[in-house]
Amino acid sequence: MFFLSLSLALNVLASCTIPYSKQIYRSEPIHPTSDAVQKSATGFSLFGLIEFSEPAPANKLFDELLAENSCNKLDNVEIDYYQINFLLFGLPKVRVKADCVQ
Repeated sequence: MFFLSLSLALNVLASCTIPYSKQIYRSEPIHPTSDAVQKSATGFSLFGLIEFSEPAPANKLFDELLAENSCNKLDNVEIDYYQINFLLFGLPKVRVKADCVQ
């Protein structure tokens, strides 16, 4: 009974992260006047399956980065998709990182 209780407690406290990352637009070396910028969005899912809210799509975050930072272009764009799963819920997240060339 002790081991069952300990196992249940560890499952509740432990989490699992599922990463997926992809780098796009690596056509040029880092520009000397570029600034590193990033934007992220988070969602919520129950049991890791039923999604109540999804994170914003990466292309929307990409467009927001361009508009918010007054960039001419974004270099070295990296898009990270990952989800932290707990026993009862999961938190999917999308993050876009890039170098903003003015």
